[in-house]
Amino acid sequence: MGKKSPAAPQAPDPQVTANAQTASNVKTAVANADLNRINQITPQGTLTYEKTTNATPVSFDKDAYAAALKNWGETSLEAQKLGLPWDKVPVPDANDFKIGGELPQYTQVIKLSPEQQRLYDMTTQGQTVLGQSALGMADRIKGQYGSELDLSGAPGLASRVSDQDYAQQLKQAQDAIYGKQTAFLDPQFKQDQALLESKLINQGLMPGTEAYTNAMGDFNRAKEFSYGQARDSAVQMGNALQNQLFNQKLSGANLSNAARSQFLQEAFAKRGQPLNEFSALLNGSQVSNPLFNSVPVTGVANTDTMAPTMAAYQGQLNQYNQKIGKQNATTSAIGQLGGMAAAAAISDIRLKKDITPMGSTSTGIPTYTFRYNNESDDAPLRFGVMAQDVEKIIPEAVITRDDGFKMVNYAMVG
Repeated sequence: MGKKSPAAPQAPDPQVTANAQTASNVKTAVANADLNRINQITPQGTLTYEKTTNATPVSFDKDAYAAALKNWGETSLEAQKLGLPWDKVPVPDANDFKIGGELPQYTQVIKLSPEQQRLYDMTTQGQTVLGQSALGMADRIKGQYGSELDLSGAPGLASRVSDQDYAQQLKQAQDAIYGKQTAFLDPQFKQDQALLESKLINQGLMPGTEAYTNAMGDFNRAKEFSYGQARDSAVQMGNALQNQLFNQKLSGANLSNAARSQFLQEAFAKRGQPLNEFSALLNGSQVSNPLFNSVPVTGVANTDTMAPTMAAYQGQLNQYNQKIGKQNATTSAIGQLGGMAAAAAISDIRLKKDITPMGSTSTGIPTYTFRYNNESDDAPLRFGVMAQDVEKIIPEAVITRDDGFKMVNYAMVG
């Protein structure tokens, strides 16, 4: 059959690759944890980290490790056949196949300086006493708020100054003032009138004469004017007295309302005082934590182990495809297959990519469009069958080469 074809490189085991990536990520996470656990020392105390481990037992994925060793052996052998540095193929690390396992646990320890510890102990004792005192007030507070607030002793609220009839009081005041003034004017004008009449008669001016009438008219107008002034004065003084009385009543109402407001304030303060004292005692018994500086976060990026693995595999596959291409060209030129083999073409599904189902032949064999693995992604699509499909329906139309890849006699496919 001519020169034996090289075997295709073994594809990386996805489970092995994923396990390796997970193990690398875990190591990176542990490194980040160690970098960010920074101990702090201050005059008030220290903050340190103690690393512990959990009790979860470590399990080992034997099947995945065996598959990784097998894949390593096959890959190393193929590297030798291809003339590649097989000793550069990394040997699987058994530690990468541990499942679960012992991850580091950290305990943060805060320790006060001796002086601060003594202060803390004294403060704690004092806060304990305050807290106990607050609890001792619970029954008193319960009794204080167990009944409604008693406001029966509060002064009444003055919503109006007075219900008195101020019009009547005003008239009485004005009449009294006017009567007091007329009590002085009446005898005075009676005396003045008698003297005036005697004077006029002595002058020969008798009643009924013009001169007598004029003189008495002047006297009566003066008298009326004086009584008018007395009336006006009585009105003004009465109004002033009414205003004074109203202001006195208003002051009394304001004083009564102020007394009621003061009573209510004192009553509410007395009712709320136990609760205020209780809250103050509880607030004084709260515990405070020491303060430490924040630590800058340091991070280490994960190592991508999958990409180099796939890149190495792709390099081996490219070299394999090149050798297969050269061998196929040589085989075609020599024409050693003859007969059925001369009409056969390499059609193994393992050597093809971009496979898309299209239909089937007259004999029921599925057809596809595809490209060979050694062709670029923009190469023209090919059309044909897969040897593995043909082998199930027309096995005699399939030839297996020495390298294990299959060829199809398209003359027999139909």
